[in-house]
Amino acid sequence: MRLEHAFEVARPVQEVFSYLADVTNEAKWNPWAKWVRKVSEGPIGPGSVFRGSYQGFGELDQDLSDYEAPRRLTYHSVPKGMHDARMSFELEAAGSSTKVTVIGVAQPAGIMKVIAPIMPLRMRPHLRDVSEGIKRELEGAPAAPPR
Repeated sequence: MRLEHAFEVARPVQEVFSYLADVTNEAKWNPWAKWVRKVSEGPIGPGSVFRGSYQGFGELDQDLSDYEAPRRLTYHSVPKGMHDARMSFELEAAGSSTKVTVIGVAQPAGIMKVIAPIMPLRMRPHLRDVSEGIKRELEGAPAAPPR
C-alpha cells in the first residue's frame, strides 16, 4: 500500500526539515503518537533511532532513513503485523513556504494481508490529520476541533 498527501507550510524548507527530523516532535502532530523519545547516541541524523508508543501498534522503534537535508526524510519501522512501514516527507521550497508531500508505505504480513485492501480507508484520513498537525505546529495555529 502506498498513499500520498501534499500540503504547504508557511515556513522555510530547512526549518520544516529540522522539525520533522527531530522525531520527538511527532507526538505533537501525529494523533496516533502518544510519546516519542530518541534512543540512539549522538546528534540527530541518518540512522538515528527513536522509540514511541502508537495507538493500534504499541511501542515500536523507528529509524531515520533517506536523510537528505533539507529535501527528503523517512521514518522507517516494522510494526506488528507488517513486513515494513515508512512515512516519508519530500520537501520543496515554494518561495518562503515549503511544499510537503507525505508518503505512507506499508507492507502487511500474515493475517494483516487480508485487510490490506481496506487499509487506505483508514490511512487517507490519517495522512490528512498528520498534515494538519504539522502545519498547525509549525505555523503556530490553534488546534482544530476534534472530528
